[in-house]
Amino acid sequence: MKKGKSETVIESVSSALKAVWWLPLLRGISLVILGVLVTIEPLNTLVTLVWIAGIFLLVDGVFAIIQGWANRTQTGWRMWLVQGLVDVIFAVLILAWPGMTVLVFFYLLVVWTIALGAVAIIGSAIAARSKNLSSPWMLAFGLLSVLFGVMLLVRSSGNIVATLQIVGLVLGLYAFIAGALQIVSAFSVRAVARDIDQALRGQSEVLKAINLNQEQYEAERVQRAAEREEDRRTRAAEREKEKQERAAEREAEKLQREAEKEAEKRAAELEHAALENRALEESRKAALAPDLLDEPAQPQRPDAPGAGSPWAGASALDEPSTSPNPTEDEGRPGGRHV
Repeated sequence: MKKGKSETVIESVSSALKAVWWLPLLRGISLVILGVLVTIEPLNTLVTLVWIAGIFLLVDGVFAIIQGWANRTQTGWRMWLVQGLVDVIFAVLILAWPGMTVLVFFYLLVVWTIALGAVAIIGSAIAARSKNLSSPWMLAFGLLSVLFGVMLLVRSSGNIVATLQIVGLVLGLYAFIAGALQIVSAFSVRAVARDIDQALRGQSEVLKAINLNQEQYEAERVQRAAEREEDRRTRAAEREKEKQERAAEREAEKLQREAEKEAEKRAAELEHAALENRALEESRKAALAPDLLDEPAQPQRPDAPGAGSPWAGASALDEPSTSPNPTEDEGRPGGRHV
C-alpha cells in the first residue's frame, strides 16, 4: 500500500527523534557526574576543580556538536553547534590558562554559564518558530544557566577559600539541576517518538483519547446545535404569538375607536335634529305672534250659543243661505229670488 506524503513526514520525524534522544541523556548523565564530583570534599581544590570543569566542558561540547549535527534537518540545529563550540572554547581556556587562579576560574565559569544560557534561549526562540519539540527544554536550560551565572556573581567573595567553596556549591547545584533537565527531556523525546510509532500503527492511547474526545466533542456540538435550534424555534413562536396579540389589540382598539366615532356621530346628529326642531318651533311661534297681536277684539254675537240676547231667534234669518243649490232656495216659501 502506497503511503501518503503526511505519513512519510511523520515517520521521518519519528526516526529523527529515535536517533537523537540518547544525546541529551548522555549530556544529562555527564552533568550529574560533574555535580557529584564537585561536591565531594577532597576534590574541591582549585586544581581538581579546574581539571574536572575543563574535561566536563570538553565532553559536553562534543555531545552538543553531535546533537546539532544529528538534528541538522531541523530548523535551528546550528544552535546546538554554537553551544558545543562555547563549551569547547571555555574548556580549552580553563585547561590551557597558565597560572590559573581562583578569581580567573570564577569569572570564566560566570561568563561560560551566561553565554551558554544566552545561546540556549536564542535557540529555543528559533525552534519555537518551527514548532520544534525541544524548544521548551532549551528555554528552561538557558534560563537555568543564566540564573546560576547571576548567582555566582551575587555570591562572589574576596576570600579565596570562600570563593572556591561558592564555586563548588553553585557549580554542583547547577550540574545536578541541568543534568536532571537534560535526562527528562531525553526520555520525553523518546516517549514522543514511541507515541508517533503507535499512532502510525493505530495503537496509540493518545490517539484513542483524541478520537474519544473528538466523538464527545461532536456529540456535544450536535446537542448544542439542537438546543440552539429548539431555542430559536421557541423564540420564533413567542415572537409570532406576541405579533398576533399586538395585531388583535390594534384591531380591537380600531373597532373601539370606530364605535366611539359612530356614537359621537349619532349624538351629533340627534343634537342637530333637536336644534332644528327647536328652531322650527321657535319660527312657528314667531310667525303666529304678529297675527294674534293684529286681530281686533270681536264682540260676542247675540246669537252665540248660550247668549241671552233678544236677537237669538232671528239669527237664522240674518244668515245667508249656505245651500249649494239656489233653486232650492227659490222653491222654498220666503225664498230669495235673484
